[in-house]
Amino acid sequence: MTVLVTRGGGYVGSRVVKELRAAGSPCLVVDSLIHGHRELVTDADLIVSGEELRGWLQARDEWMRNSGERASTSLTSFKCPCCG
Repeated sequence: MTVLVTRGGGYVGSRVVKELRAAGSPCLVVDSLIHGHRELVTDADLIVSGEELRGWLQARDEWMRNSGERASTSLTSFKCPCCG
């Protein structure tokens, strides 16, 4: 399952991506790069705009429909573990 990391172009986010990648998890980084740095995102796909994110999600949805796969968690039905 691909892990979505927001603000992955900053120091902390880029370290999180490195740890996730070391554990074998593919990552997708969403960062506007206003405060982050493109060169810190080396191990993951980087999305810097809402249009790119929308395109990525649509392509993923299309792939899932065509392959018969089911998402493990729907973004619309996700509940925060601490505040519901």
